Amino acid sequence: MSRLHGLAIVGPLLAVSLVYACGGDDGVGAPIPEGDAGRDGAPGETDDGSTPGDGGGDAGSGTRSTVAVGDGFACVLGKDRRVSCWGRNDVGQLGRDPASTASCGTFPCSAVPEAVAGLANVTRLVAGSDFACALDQARALWCWGSNAKGQLARADLAPSFTPRKAIVDVVDVSAAGAHACALGSDGFVRCWGENTCEIFGKTDDAVQTIPRQVQGVPQMAQISVGPDAICGTKPDGLVLCWGADHRGSLGHDVDPSAPLCGAVPFDPVAKHVQAESNELPIDRIAEVHIGAGVGCARRTDGVVLCWGDNEHGGLGQGLPESTPHPRALEVPALKASALDLHGGTPCAIVGDRLLCWGASPYGQLDTLGPDAGCGGAGCRPLAHPISGMMPVRHVWSGHGAIGAIKDDATLWMWGQNDSAELALPASDPANEACATGSVCVPRPRQVTNAPALD
Repeated sequence: MSRLHGLAIVGPLLAVSLVYACGGDDGVGAPIPEGDAGRDGAPGETDDGSTPGDGGGDAGSGTRSTVAVGDGFACVLGKDRRVSCWGRNDVGQLGRDPASTASCGTFPCSAVPEAVAGLANVTRLVAGSDFACALDQARALWCWGSNAKGQLARADLAPSFTPRKAIVDVVDVSAAGAHACALGSDGFVRCWGENTCEIFGKTDDAVQTIPRQVQGVPQMAQISVGPDAICGTKPDGLVLCWGADHRGSLGHDVDPSAPLCGAVPFDPVAKHVQAESNELPIDRIAEVHIGAGVGCARRTDGVVLCWGDNEHGGLGQGLPESTPHPRALEVPALKASALDLHGGTPCAIVGDRLLCWGASPYGQLDTLGPDAGCGGAGCRPLAHPISGMMPVRHVWSGHGAIGAIKDDATLWMWGQNDSAELALPASDPANEACATGSVCVPRPRQVTNAPALD
């Protein structure tokens, strides 16, 4: 039993509840990998002459605008189903030549969202550290930006300033760091890019440029990729996680003799995430997300559960502490309709209001000041309503910045802004110095130059 259950946090939790508690074996077969070293097709075009969005398929029918935030850049899916990006562009992560991008001092960047040429009929958008991928209506996945670790599924390891087809017949995709994974229509997971500690299964390749099926993982309904771990929701509503374990971030016990990934225990076998309350696998899960040392899941009834590293309050229990938590704990007083996590700051939409908790080194949680209870870093260990973020329908909580779309189809961003990733230039008076030495905007600001959204 976790000592967190005995914490005296009834007062704050009651306040929150009163206001917010509303409401193939090696890659052969579908999906088919498309990237290879010898292809030099025209921008936005494949060897067979197809362009993004060609063909049939029903992936993402009913799609609305979404935002994806990488490290130092961001992209948004517009009402016209095209993608626009802004921020850092040293390796083409904005989908255009860095040589044509203005300088932020030591690297190219732009505070102005511009459309990525050659993309159309996009239904899903994701971002890793320095690359992005878009899934089109024909279920083809297109990626651009850095390819230093094979994250574009191309063997030449050269960056691409224009979208390149990586894999087809995809129904879900997730990216983080320098790797990505796709869920095919057959339900199996295929991954490529940096094979951190053989996170993709036992292979001889530290860099995997061809999407290959992850061995030992059954059919899944949804996937989430973290910097060094992967989690997925099975069709029966149970959750599997594998990879590096940061203070319990895999949600299950790891053998004491497990190999190390750096200095962190590593479990290559996909195992069920278990609940602290009864030691049984968590069930009825609608979505799962694995971030930087923290995992969270949303049940079909809206209950949110988190596990892993709680040093900065990422489990939302009201008190940060360093005890490992390899079992899922319920975040008090939350009934969420959506959940997101890509760094150390989980966010949930409760009713129509955005609540976030955990780490806040770049002002993601309306605060820039260090907190003694968080080891001198900024954090909020209890779900915190983000100022002005109501009503909200979509959120992406990245490593340094958060993007959200309101019901009125406006885009809002806040957090780290070292590379104009908030679509604000360095001269904007909203920028403040952070304790981390970065430039930050600790309160949501509307991206007024974004394309039309829906």
